Amino acid sequence: MLKEQCLNIDVQFLPYADGNLALEALERGQVEAVSLWDPLGSLAAVDGRADVLMDLATDPVFAGRYCCFYYVSGILLEKEPEKIKALLRALEQAHTHSMRTSDEPLLALYTWSG
Repeated sequence: MLKEQCLNIDVQFLPYADGNLALEALERGQVEAVSLWDPLGSLAAVDGRADVLMDLATDPVFAGRYCCFYYVSGILLEKEPEKIKALLRALEQAHTHSMRTSDEPLLALYTWSG
């Protein structure tokens, strides 16, 4: 993405254990950009604490798609592939069900995020 925007800059990735820590580092000027998950990213933009460079929810490639990443070790994947498949199916079914049946998940997230 940086090269597509003709940006020839050095990028250093810093691991933060929590999105709140990354946002705090941005606010303190310790970093120039962060990647945040919602609701942190959206709330920071709404509050004027950050500018959005890219939003998966509105990006033409990703818009309208369910987003999240799940990680599993290669050892576990080799040892328990059927359990991993079952977990992913259950997560997708839960997501589909909750989005079709009510606004409750969205309202719960909004209430939790402040």
